Amino acid sequence: MAKKLLIIQTSLPSYRLALIDVIRNHLGARLEVFCGGRFFDPSIKRDEKFKPDIFLKNRFFLNNKILWQSGLLKHVLRDDIMVLTINPRVLSNWVALIIRKAVRKKTFLWGHAWSKGGKNTTSEVLRHAMRSLGNEIIVYTNTQKRELKLKMGKKNIHVAPNAIYHKSEMTSAHDHNPRDIIFVSRMATNKKPLLLIKAFEKSISHIPRDSRLLLIGDGPEVSNLKTYIANSNLNDRVILLGEITNVEKLAQYYFSSLVSVSPGRVGLGLTQSLGFGVPMIIAKNEKHGPEIEAANEGYNSYYFNENDSNDLSQKINKVFQICDDILLRRNAICENCKEQYSVEAMAQTFINLV
Repeated sequence: MAKKLLIIQTSLPSYRLALIDVIRNHLGARLEVFCGGRFFDPSIKRDEKFKPDIFLKNRFFLNNKILWQSGLLKHVLRDDIMVLTINPRVLSNWVALIIRKAVRKKTFLWGHAWSKGGKNTTSEVLRHAMRSLGNEIIVYTNTQKRELKLKMGKKNIHVAPNAIYHKSEMTSAHDHNPRDIIFVSRMATNKKPLLLIKAFEKSISHIPRDSRLLLIGDGPEVSNLKTYIANSNLNDRVILLGEITNVEKLAQYYFSSLVSVSPGRVGLGLTQSLGFGVPMIIAKNEKHGPEIEAANEGYNSYYFNENDSNDLSQKINKVFQICDDILLRRNAICENCKEQYSVEAMAQTFINLV
């Protein structure tokens, strides 16, 4: 009997559903997805439209520092291929790994090679121990694979490029003269949306009069942002659009945008933007996600000095000065992203496991 692929996740937010759909289209009943309701960050939750094959009960302890997923252990002895996340804070994953290693059941570990703090953090000892228990490892970029291979030369390491869209959903179509600036992220302090608003405010007299700053996402900072926008008389120029997960609707806002901005840490937002052919202005020296590998400064990205609204404003002004060059590259940026960061490319790694 053919083995199944068991993918275990803390939760499955909307941006992961396309990946699961592609894998399921290939594997059918040979795929089983396990997940709980939410992530450590309570704002990251399972998409209510997604019904996992096995629903796990997430139990958080020590003020959300560690997690136990009830319901997982009854499946650890199955003679199938199990994919667990590389996260030392998920205690049930440790137990599953130890048991499966003892009885020689094949287990893959999937996730970032390093923590957000980088490869030299104190948690790396735990992450390395966890990685050692897995048979093979799946990371998000070729850079992470090369780095991890230096430390774990004998371990088989695969790459599943972090992606959220199908090739067919990526498009470089745009308005005749796109003038907007777009920011798509959670509205949280570590994403620094207020820094972007202040920079945009400084640029208003230097960019087209009909240029708008589009803020797409939800989060704890929304109320503070609304207050600042109102007090600064920016209601006609800074638009809070809330969370948008529908790709066709989101594409319309990229359609009118010349550039996107990541004022804080960048992750999937970069490949999302490039998938629509829109280059990104990125903060230097932030603890970016592995997706930063896709950035090519001067071609599909531009950097500003982190936490410096004046420098960010200057970069915004510069982008509008070279808008013709940017638009000429738009299709090539999109096509390159399709080949490297599509859901199809990401899913193939998991399909190949079975």
